[in-house]
Amino acid sequence: MQALAVCGYIAPDPSFDKQAAADLQSQVDAFFTFYPSDNPKSISMSAVTQDSPLSRAEWLKYVSVFFNKEWEAEALFRTIRTAYSDLKRAAQARSAAINRKPVVLWVYKGFDADFVVSKPPYKLAYVEDAGGQMLPDSKLQALGFVNNTANSWSIPQARTDVWKNTLKLVNLYF
Repeated sequence: MQALAVCGYIAPDPSFDKQAAADLQSQVDAFFTFYPSDNPKSISMSAVTQDSPLSRAEWLKYVSVFFNKEWEAEALFRTIRTAYSDLKRAAQARSAAINRKPVVLWVYKGFDADFVVSKPPYKLAYVEDAGGQMLPDSKLQALGFVNNTANSWSIPQARTDVWKNTLKLVNLYF
């Protein structure tokens, strides 16, 4: 599919078009999904459920088995793990040296005309590993955000005053 994209081919989105999905699946020996499927060509891969960045990266080794690239995947994962661990140590040392952890938010505009603060475990790990901290749930609640799930908080976009006050409390947002 990548070669087709380079040539300008734009494939239909199989997540919205069942016929496109069937057509694409008929042209391959197997395909990866992040959910269980009855399709015998489906290979379930749940990297998205992992709580830590390195756990997610380690799925390289799982995928590599299907291409007989286990040695390359192991070497690449070790490189990633070493680089990530080195950056984590450096970032945490810097935060300790300045005796301050930057406050971070992961945000997006939701489908229901709201601002959403996203806090799944892997994002928390990224922030903490970088020497930062997420804005605490208690602050979000005090500002008027509503807890949607265990991992997200939201407030209507019409509440720009609350949104502006929230942004004043953080050092960085994504």
